[in-house]
Amino acid sequence: MEFRNKVGFACNALAAALAASFGVVYLLSTQFMPYHAQAIGRDWQDLDANLQVLLLAMIKVIGAGYLVGAVVMTMLLIIPWRRGDPWARWTVFVQGLGVSLYSAGAALFVERHTIARPPWEAAVIGGVLVTVGFFLAPKVPKEVSHPFA
Repeated sequence: MEFRNKVGFACNALAAALAASFGVVYLLSTQFMPYHAQAIGRDWQDLDANLQVLLLAMIKVIGAGYLVGAVVMTMLLIIPWRRGDPWARWTVFVQGLGVSLYSAGAALFVERHTIARPPWEAAVIGGVLVTVGFFLAPKVPKEVSHPFA
């Protein structure tokens, strides 16, 4: 793997690790995050038990989504990316940027409409990493036949 491709690979691997870390934190959580409390103006202990169950279930689904996305991205990097499959570059980019944009957008929406300060910067960093990774990855060489050509 040439140097540019190694750096692109590393950028995408870091983005996957960032998503995985959020996924694990959310999956292991037993209550909502401090910025969730800020957003609704109530502490976890003050919520009705049924509401706690519902919110915790949604937090865990989000965590699972981040973790599964990170695992899929890692698998794409380890197998088709390293093999040089041309579609892998695009797939990793679209998946990573999509998650980053929607995550940043949701966090900024909460920040704009409440007093909460969710960590939108992490989503932006993930988006920057996958974008840099995309542009550093080699494009399809001319001698390689493209499946849609």
